[in-house]
Amino acid sequence: MLLSCPFRLISTLVFVVVCVACGESIPTTPAQSVPEAHIDPELQPFLESYVDDAARAGAPVEPDRLAELKRLEWVDEVEGAGDGEELNLGQCARGNENSIRASERFRTIKITRPETAGIHLNRAQGQLTLKAIVYHELGHCLHNYHGHRPVAEQVIMSAALPEKRFSEFNELLVEHFRMFR
Repeated sequence: MLLSCPFRLISTLVFVVVCVACGESIPTTPAQSVPEAHIDPELQPFLESYVDDAARAGAPVEPDRLAELKRLEWVDEVEGAGDGEELNLGQCARGNENSIRASERFRTIKITRPETAGIHLNRAQGQLTLKAIVYHELGHCLHNYHGHRPVAEQVIMSAALPEKRFSEFNELLVEHFRMFR
């Protein structure tokens, strides 16, 4: 019994020292301020149809995740995106993602204006292209999908717009929401 007590004391001290050292080495970043909510009226129908389509497909959007979406807006160009040769058509940003306070976490989506991106299609093709872009970014933000599927897979979560979006859009949606079940 006498031998085990000093061992317990030493192991407890080692544990405390290690835990304190770990705590000090974790970098802290100041919390970003939560932006004012703004869903562009032109993009609002895409958000509503995404939520409806997701529910019908058996991959509903969690209410808390939807509440985190503060902005869905047009921009002339997504800043800091792309490699200089390709224009990034959209971006989902997660703010304060690791905050323990739900009220501090937020998500924003920026969509590049089609004319800026050089997308000149007829109205129907333009709407399908825009829907594919918005659904892609909503997949990142509302279903918390990180990364991209390979371009060769030709799916909505690929890094490039799927060419078959004009001929097989409904099939693309089935595959898109199947990923999130």
